[in-house]
Amino acid sequence: MHSKKVRILNENLYLQRMKTQIINRFVLLLIILPTLLWSCEREDDDNFYQNAPTMAAELRLNSDTLWLGENTVTLNTYVYRDFMPIAEENGSPLISVCILADINNLPFLEPVVMLKQFVIYDDLVWSSEFEQITETTPFAYNGVSRGGPKWGPDISVDVVCEFSYQGALYRIIARDQVVHRTS
Repeated sequence: MHSKKVRILNENLYLQRMKTQIINRFVLLLIILPTLLWSCEREDDDNFYQNAPTMAAELRLNSDTLWLGENTVTLNTYVYRDFMPIAEENGSPLISVCILADINNLPFLEPVVMLKQFVIYDDLVWSSEFEQITETTPFAYNGVSRGGPKWGPDISVDVVCEFSYQGALYRIIARDQVVHRTS
């Protein structure tokens, strides 16, 4: 009788350990799996852009002029790759400069918060948060994104700037922007 109890206790302990191991492995899998999937996705999308025809089409629906109270806002851009001798052998990754400005030079009543930009080439979309943002004048803001794909130079892209103003989220587009080459 005593050996039967010991055997049952041992089996219960074994089952308890197995359950704990299974739970621990499951938790570990839940922690590691998103990281692995994200890593694979980052390698596949080659420099953080993706083939996204639906997204590209939706982004292209944005207006090239916005009216925000008294302000009439447009987007100017300078998109380029650096081929100077100190740059990478086949040129630097894409750099995008977005200038969000009031066309009548009227100051914005509140600060503009530039969030991210999208550069669209055919059905390919590169999105990036701005890494450098400055208020160049009371009526213009400048945002820079670096490290894009190696598209161009001498091709046309569309650029969309996402920003918030007075608590609302906006997107504005600059169409047919030439990717320049500095050398």
